[in-house]
Amino acid sequence: MTSTDKDQHDLDNDALHADLVDAHCHPTDTPATLGAVATLRTRRVLMMGTREGDWDAIADAASKWPTRVVPAFGVHPWFAHTVPTPPSASAFTSLERILASHPGALVGEIGIDSVAKDRTTGELYPFDQQLAVFRAQLALAGRMGRPVSVHTVRAHGCLVDVMREMAGKRQKKRNWKKERELDRFYTQGDSDDDDGNEHGGEKEQREEEEEEVSRGASIPPAIMHHSYSGSTETIRALVSLPNGMGARFYFSFSTGVNGRSPKTTDHIRAVPDDRILIESDLHDAQQIDAAVNDACRMVAEAKGWTMKETAERTRRNAERFLESVTNAIQ
Repeated sequence: MTSTDKDQHDLDNDALHADLVDAHCHPTDTPATLGAVATLRTRRVLMMGTREGDWDAIADAASKWPTRVVPAFGVHPWFAHTVPTPPSASAFTSLERILASHPGALVGEIGIDSVAKDRTTGELYPFDQQLAVFRAQLALAGRMGRPVSVHTVRAHGCLVDVMREMAGKRQKKRNWKKERELDRFYTQGDSDDDDGNEHGGEKEQREEEEEEVSRGASIPPAIMHHSYSGSTETIRALVSLPNGMGARFYFSFSTGVNGRSPKTTDHIRAVPDDRILIESDLHDAQQIDAAVNDACRMVAEAKGWTMKETAERTRRNAERFLESVTNAIQ
């Protein structure tokens, strides 16, 4: 079988496509072909928003094809300059409202990009503003329990720093009841006024610590780095973050972005088998089936898996990525 014949065989394989999940795409950017979503053989598509102006179109697509589309709403770093500086909670009222009305939605596409330029002026988009908007959306996703899709270009060191800071804020909640029991055991008979209840200062300390834990827990339940283009060292740094943070990371690959790099095979191999996803990252719905098929083959060749095994593994990974979201992949 020639390479061309093999490509056609894979595209004609309905059983294969029944397992394929496109973890990141933008078909609302090409309205003329958006209707092709209805006839896709790809199992599901995670449809990304980039700015408030496209959220309604994504919401409409999710309403029209609820078994096919997982919607995502967010502000892309290329549009971070449209958010008031510094970003406040009120700046994301619309985002919070549309997420609340779509309990199965992700937050995305969000992130940081140190080389992106305004096409009109040629100037770099302000990185500090991107970073502030990124942090604010991560916090919102954490509070609402939503996975996120992250875009990072030439800013992976900063990404690791942000995630390491978030991991450091996560604290295990103290077992105050157990501590009281141990205190009474070791001090039994030493005090006549130990009634087993919390006293003023102790209660205040517990409440303060629980409030701090609550703030630190505002971390998205799952974080996907789409079309990953960093280093293998960054992959290892992210998946090894402490306090359970590393276990939240997934990495997705597309041939459009990653197929051009000779380092992609090493990157794919560095990702844990249960944390790898595939995507099209396309704006034309008519091309999604072929692009996701190509991404599946790219991962299969790098991992030494069959196409069917790769489709099944990445589907299960996508289900796990989305498991905290209502109406996840069925």
